[in-house]
Amino acid sequence: MPELMYIAPLPRPAARALQVAHTCEAIAALGVTVTLWTAGRGARDLYAHSGVADNFAMRYFPAVLFPLAVFFAALFSRAQAFYSRDALILLLLSLVKPRRALTYEAHGLAQGRFGKSVQRWTLRRVGTVFGVTPALRDELARLGAKRAFVAHNAVRRAHFENVPSRLEARRLLGWPQDAFIVAAFGADGAHALIAALALVWAQAGGFRAALALIGVDDDSALRAEWQKLGLEAEAFLTTGVVPPPDVPLCLSACDVLTLLLPRTEHSAYYASPLRLFEALAARRALIAADLPAWEDVLTHEEHALLVPAGATRTLADALTRLYNDPLLRQALADSAYEHVMARFTSEQRARAILKKVFARDKKS
Repeated sequence: MPELMYIAPLPRPAARALQVAHTCEAIAALGVTVTLWTAGRGARDLYAHSGVADNFAMRYFPAVLFPLAVFFAALFSRAQAFYSRDALILLLLSLVKPRRALTYEAHGLAQGRFGKSVQRWTLRRVGTVFGVTPALRDELARLGAKRAFVAHNAVRRAHFENVPSRLEARRLLGWPQDAFIVAAFGADGAHALIAALALVWAQAGGFRAALALIGVDDDSALRAEWQKLGLEAEAFLTTGVVPPPDVPLCLSACDVLTLLLPRTEHSAYYASPLRLFEALAARRALIAADLPAWEDVLTHEEHALLVPAGATRTLADALTRLYNDPLLRQALADSAYEHVMARFTSEQRARAILKKVFARDKKS
């Protein structure tokens, strides 16, 4: 049975920790012996926090000495594969491990002179590289990666099975049963969504949609903005930080989901957020920013309505269209669910990764 060491310091319980847990679980489920070498607060109670099976082992190292501790542990490990999102750790391991044993998963381009140098050297010294978008894959290849592939983020299928209905989810959350609820999934784009909802409320023949902030820790500034625009306090709903296993319930309570990342260089070309795939799996209509990073994932009018980043009027028009057309909402939701489950699950991602990781290139 092949053995893989996934190396990931997890300083806090965030999306990174969740994505790492999903990957370890999915790879282990395919018959690989997986051990997560980790450190930090995000590693505490990782199984329970992420809702994954404990089919992979965990080994903890001191956070301060993590790169050095991992280096010495690797000296005595006979694992065939060492997998990490940390370029510096892989660069250190390249001193003692063959190129074919090392895999780098990049979620963006490094910043700063030191970070850029480390990433560039790592790309040239590992056997396999994954970028989470096509543009990132291409840039990593330009910087020196010899075997670079795309591995978008993915959804854990089991999280979206047996999800409560819209009305049941609202009852559990204490949300109004008869409201038309539009969610900002994360803080990104929440200001733009509030501005668009204000337009919807004010326009002739408009409607009073409620706003739901999902996964936003501090909503005080957004609440003040909502009230400043004269929108009803009762229509401002929030979940606070949501444990990953409860995200599907919160999404189910909504009528429309939005994912409105700003058009920065990273978001436009290199971002593949887990939230995107969770939104597609939620069986709810989605409005997303029209970004090149997602062009091989989302098709306008098929899986979601795409709007230019920051285009408040276009966003308001899309919301109005979905409010007035429940058949379109259902069609988008059904198509998105079928699409993500057919192409972007953790199991499918793990299979694609293993196919490349354990492909023996005798020249490497």
